[in-house]
Amino acid sequence: MNIYAIIITFNPSLDSFSKNLISIQEQVQKVIVVDNSNDETIQNELKEYLSTVEKVDFIQPKENLGIAYAQNIGFVHALKTSANYVITFDQDSSVESGLVKALYEEYNSIQKNTSVKIACIGPSVINERNNIRYEKYFKNSTKINETTFSVKSIISSGSLYNIDVFSAIGFNKAEWFIDSIDIEWCHRARYLGYQVLMTTRVAMKHNLGAKDVSLLAGKSINVGSPFRLYFVYRNWIFSLREPHFELRYKLKLLVMMPIKFLIFSSITPRKSRVIHMLKGIKDGILKRHSFLK
Repeated sequence: MNIYAIIITFNPSLDSFSKNLISIQEQVQKVIVVDNSNDETIQNELKEYLSTVEKVDFIQPKENLGIAYAQNIGFVHALKTSANYVITFDQDSSVESGLVKALYEEYNSIQKNTSVKIACIGPSVINERNNIRYEKYFKNSTKINETTFSVKSIISSGSLYNIDVFSAIGFNKAEWFIDSIDIEWCHRARYLGYQVLMTTRVAMKHNLGAKDVSLLAGKSINVGSPFRLYFVYRNWIFSLREPHFELRYKLKLLVMMPIKFLIFSSITPRKSRVIHMLKGIKDGILKRHSFLK
């Protein structure tokens, strides 16, 4: 089977990216790199570097189209070639040897031994900052076998898909740009009768947000840039209108949004975070898909 990796880059550090690329490249038949970089110097450096690397198809729109659109470009490119499966990665995901093989074997084992319709399968995710597994993905999950669970959603980085699944479920919502892209796709897949799988057989280190901020009662929250909060809040409001999100999830969002607004508003730079959240709320209500305009 031909397994292609799709990596989305955005102004990457060539040193760290090249190390991750080599690890991924050794595990797949081809790598498709879609570059969202908007820095011309980095664009040229990346283009020059990848021209020397084998088994890489490089696509460079020369602007930041958002991760949703960029992944869609990779999916379409894989469909036009000889890919049977695709696995998606962020530029900074730490991919250990054997990850792709383990996911593929688990996918096929479940497909052969159960009646589960698989949307995708991903590894359990380890917070690279503290080396602790994100347990939230397994909450309210259903056990498929000793190592794999049917979950609500998984992150796109490290997710393995049979290429045919996109004809039934569709691609990403490109207009969402970034944030909640993977969650929306997974909920849509489940609404259509597919199951989203996460396995403890293999793990991948990944950072959600730029840092972890401690809260009361030993809790913590992932915090990114103020800029990202625009998309977080806008897309949460978009989610409330989607029929494939369960009522329980929508109620959770309605409770969580004001709480997180207060939390994010207390984290430096406070003013910038508030401005981006309010802009996201406004554009979400007005159904604006334009990019921060």
